[in-house]
Amino acid sequence: MFSRVVRFVTSLAIVGCAYLAYRLVFVPFIEPAARPRTADSQTNGAPADAPGSNRLQALFPPGSWELDEPKVLETDRGMLLLKEFRELDPYRLELKPCTLILFSGGGADDRTEARPVILQAGEGAILTFDEPVNLARWQIGRLVRGTLPGPVIIRSPESRPGAADQLEVATHHVQMTRDRIEAPQPIRFRYGNSYGSGRDLIIYLAPPAEAPSAGGNLGSKQRVPMIASAELVHVDRIRLQLDNPGESGSAANPHARAAAPSLELEITCQGPFKFDFESRVATFQDQVDVVRVPGSGPIDQLSCQRLAVYFTKPHNSSPDVSLNSQPQAASSARSSDSLAPDLRGLKVERIQVQGAPAVLRAPSYAATLRAELFEYNFLTREVKIEDRQKLMLRYQGYDVEARELEYQFAAEGRLGRLRALGPGHAYGTLADRDGQSFEAAWNDRVIVQPHQGDHALSLLGGGMLRMHGEGEFAARDLHVWLSESLDPRAPPGKPRYRHLPLRMLAEGDVRVDSWQLAGTTQRAEIWVRHEAGAEPADSAARDTPPKKERADGKDRPGQKFDLVAGHLQTQLVRRGHQTLVEHLILGGQVRLREVRTEKAGDVPMAVVGELVQVDHANTNTARIAVQGRPAEVSARGLSVTGDTIQLNRGDNRIWITSPGKMTFPAMARKEPQGAQPPTTLAARPPLSVDWKGRMDFDGRTAKFLRDVQVRGAEQTQQGEMFDLLVMGHELTVTLNQEVNFSRDKPPEDLDVQELAFVGGVYLQNTGRRQGGQTSHDQLQVRDLKIEHSTGRLHAYGPGWGSSVRYDRGLAENGLPSAADAVPAEPRLAYVRVDYEDEITGNMTARELTFRGRVRTLYGPVDAWDQTLDPDPAQGLSSGQYLLASDQLSVADAGSRMAGREAGIELTALGNATIEGDAFTARAWRVAYAKAKELVILEGDGRTEAELWRKGSSTPDAAAQQIRFWTTNQSVQVDGGRFLNLGGLGMPLTLPKR
Repeated sequence: MFSRVVRFVTSLAIVGCAYLAYRLVFVPFIEPAARPRTADSQTNGAPADAPGSNRLQALFPPGSWELDEPKVLETDRGMLLLKEFRELDPYRLELKPCTLILFSGGGADDRTEARPVILQAGEGAILTFDEPVNLARWQIGRLVRGTLPGPVIIRSPESRPGAADQLEVATHHVQMTRDRIEAPQPIRFRYGNSYGSGRDLIIYLAPPAEAPSAGGNLGSKQRVPMIASAELVHVDRIRLQLDNPGESGSAANPHARAAAPSLELEITCQGPFKFDFESRVATFQDQVDVVRVPGSGPIDQLSCQRLAVYFTKPHNSSPDVSLNSQPQAASSARSSDSLAPDLRGLKVERIQVQGAPAVLRAPSYAATLRAELFEYNFLTREVKIEDRQKLMLRYQGYDVEARELEYQFAAEGRLGRLRALGPGHAYGTLADRDGQSFEAAWNDRVIVQPHQGDHALSLLGGGMLRMHGEGEFAARDLHVWLSESLDPRAPPGKPRYRHLPLRMLAEGDVRVDSWQLAGTTQRAEIWVRHEAGAEPADSAARDTPPKKERADGKDRPGQKFDLVAGHLQTQLVRRGHQTLVEHLILGGQVRLREVRTEKAGDVPMAVVGELVQVDHANTNTARIAVQGRPAEVSARGLSVTGDTIQLNRGDNRIWITSPGKMTFPAMARKEPQGAQPPTTLAARPPLSVDWKGRMDFDGRTAKFLRDVQVRGAEQTQQGEMFDLLVMGHELTVTLNQEVNFSRDKPPEDLDVQELAFVGGVYLQNTGRRQGGQTSHDQLQVRDLKIEHSTGRLHAYGPGWGSSVRYDRGLAENGLPSAADAVPAEPRLAYVRVDYEDEITGNMTARELTFRGRVRTLYGPVDAWDQTLDPDPAQGLSSGQYLLASDQLSVADAGSRMAGREAGIELTALGNATIEGDAFTARAWRVAYAKAKELVILEGDGRTEAELWRKGSSTPDAAAQQIRFWTTNQSVQVDGGRFLNLGGLGMPLTLPKR
């Protein structure tokens, strides 16, 4: 619309320029260079200048007085026609009637190409001079005042057929003084199909200047005043009909242009219209309204307090548009023309709109503007908009708010230069993103400018970009580099450019918050690579929009991460409508944690380190390296800690070549309850592994080298908690299913299936209940395997195991000594088992079986960390027992009997020998049950169980089975061969026959 306003102002300026002839009508024609001629002075009574007379016939209709042998005063600039002139008094001269013809273009000798401008004063003119007029001697002083008392008409025909640029101006009673020309009466004017009206026209003149005469003598004064400005004090209405620049035909085809649809603009204002010729500025003042009057559809309107049009004159101006123009080869005698307004080649430079505010409403362009100042430069194609509070611009669904905005258009619809001062705000919807809304804000300024062949967009002093439904990106300074290329989706013959992001740099308090990521950093660098051929080849596929996500977000990934890092560098790849991470570097105290998991209840992912590097992230061969002191990566119960953690997605491998730590998930186990359904124990804490050498994990098996330590915990059904520590030289951990790093979805119910130690294994298991310790178990073997899901255990010897726990069995109620001494009551009992072959059992069921030259020491202790000498040189102390056998089974009956302190159960098989401080026994099988306080000695059918009292050289009892109750020290014998009861002092029960 502003281009149309410019055309309107230009046309109105030309109308104003036509009034300049008021002041230049007479002076050039009454100089000595021009002399009046009449038909009488010509031979045979022919009119003066026959060729000129023919020209007059083309300018005036038949019967006009101008064709009836007028007096003619002629110069190279035009002709003055009059019927008569006379002296009214010594100072006044009357010309009646008079017509002035000025020629625009052409030369003095050839006016065939010149365009005439005709001023007609039917009532003539009265001129007043500062000195007496002497027509006989042709002495005329300086013009002081002039009056055109009747109607005055200024007209000019079309410059060429069909140009629609004819000029018509009508007014009356024109007055002239030394400094101004006034037409206070109503004035009507038409320029082509445009027209308007007003009243009170004033043309201001500058003081006369001295110019060189035809002979070049500066002393010869050419009293020609300069025209300073013109003002139409009251503007009624101006209606402009202009060719539609978007629809008009070519200049070479005038018929096409004439038939093209046109635009109609109507301008009204409450103040004056001014044209300053010196500064070349045209202005409308006070409640200016410019309305586009459409044939149909909405109305565009501009409302402001001041509308100014600035003109400029190029160096090589064309000579065909000036009222006073002359050929460049004009003689020096006409050099004084430069003292008059020279409009040759005058072009509109810029327009300026001011208001409080100025408002542009252009629904036909889907545009609205509110600002105190709007300026457009047609030569540089620069737009400038200012408002001390806040300008508001809306264009085709985009809204911009700022204090100042400058934009320079580039050729062919390319991206230009932009500068916007803040605080500012922009928002709108993106048509190519299915109407998705966006928002941008800045505190200082926004700059768009060319940079190294591309374009750079900068939001400075606090910038923010937000895509509603996607997230936002903010930083102190934000820079985006854009490439510009022809859009292949543009219709044929209508080039259109697209802009693709190439790089982004964000510095200072960088913040991102999206559906999947929220975080902060101090510096972020992002590169974008656009894959060739990513756009669909056929137009139907190109026009198919991407799948629209549901508003409730159910189609989106459920995960969200929180990131804190010192700096971020990433390479993105744009593939169609997808944006994928290709490379990523995070540095400076990196903290990445999952704040929303894909599945409720999942253990969140976390990454901690000083440097995170991801290569080829969008492929199955992605490599990830996390460095720190230490670095840590955890996900879904798996956690890895080390100086440098490396992952190769193609090999499905994680490895650390330095000391570190790894934790594994531990699922709750189900324990059988006889005939009852199995019950689920409480979830166990993760199992952690520390090492001093290296670690390799292939997704199913993790191998650890050198000084490996495993820690875990488990709670029994009775509420007892056991803390496990296992140490060895090497460890292999096998999971119950594979973790595939190429799949985004992690496995469910991940658990440790087996732990296999090799070389010098030490195990420690400590029990706790209600804040107090209940047991302390140790095991040292050569190699060890534990099925973590079931609790099964298999160890290879030689080795040993020990246990300290509360017990009131043999340690309290042993066989009496010969002296009938009663030992003190101990609080704790200690058991140590040495073996040579293997151990099998179940840690969950609290059952172990030792094989191969098993040697067991049992006795009281006073502290959890106290031990007994397995080879006492002074013999066994009171309450101590030494058991030797081929095999020994140890079970904690309390793990199978809810609500009771069942205690320990021991079963020794094969050449079992039990020795105490008061007795010695030998049997094929020796069993002890804490729940029954019962010791059973059994033979193998061929050999009887035997019992010796301390100091006896022969057995004191021999039977197939001997039962001894520690609570009342009673004995039951079955299949006894002989008994020596002397000195035993205990009840005896014989089997019933």
